[in-house]
This record gives sequence, C-alpha cells and structure tokens, in this order.
Amino acid sequence: MFKNILSTVVFIMISCLVMAQSDPSIENLHLEAVDKIPIAEDCDPNASNKELANCFYKSVRNTIMANVDTAIINSENLEPGLYTAIAKFRINKKGKVDQVNVDFENKKIAKNIKLAVKKIKRLEPAMKDGRAVNIIFSVPVKFKI
Repeated sequence: MFKNILSTVVFIMISCLVMAQSDPSIENLHLEAVDKIPIAEDCDPNASNKELANCFYKSVRNTIMANVDTAIINSENLEPGLYTAIAKFRINKKGKVDQVNVDFENKKIAKNIKLAVKKIKRLEPAMKDGRAVNIIFSVPVKFKI
C-alpha cells in the first residue's frame, strides 16, 4: 500500500506550464496580451506579472496535488511508467474556473484530475485595458506509477 502511495506521490510533478489560447469569438486572450494575469488569493496583487505568474502556478499545482485522489489512480492498474494528462480550463471574467477538460486515455483518472482542477479557488480575473477578460490555460499533469 505504502509503495503504491509513494509511487503516486511523485504524481503531481505538474510542470505548471500555462499556455493561454486565443479565441476571439469568446474574447479569450493570450497571456502575453493581458495587463495583469489572474491573481490567486494568496498572491500579492501589487506584484509584477512574473511574480504573479509564479505564485499562480504554485497555487494551481498545490490545489491539484491536494485534491487528486491517488487511490483512484492506483486502482486503475496502469502499467508502470510516466504518464501525462493535459488539463485545460478557463478562468472567466468573474475569476471562476470553468470549461475544464482533461485529455487522458483513462476516463476515470481524467475525471479525478478534472475534479481536482475544479477545486481551484476563485481568482481575480485577468485584466486588459481595465476590464476583466477570459484566459484559457493548459496544464500538464505528470505522474509516475
């Protein structure tokens, strides 16, 4: 049991690579195009965008790590190895995480990661020209069995 938990603890080596994608029809902007990125509640709103980005990535990583149920991953009997799931989500103009999708071949694990992403607390939304905008992120979630 401990061995399974330990192998999955390596689980969320989230390379918090966050990529914003653009879709003008729903006003999603590239991360580089906003004046201020989304702000997590434990981040200093007066910090630079670079500092805010680091704080945001840490907050996302910690939330996912704390909320993924490793028992579900272990129960799926995957072959030993390194796996990557891609979690895509939007932070909308109200600072809420929505439109969460997880690309992973095992649907049970994908749902587990999706539920963890949905636990991200309300944020201050990204801002452009003094108004809130939508940002879509892709976060690789890597784990080892």
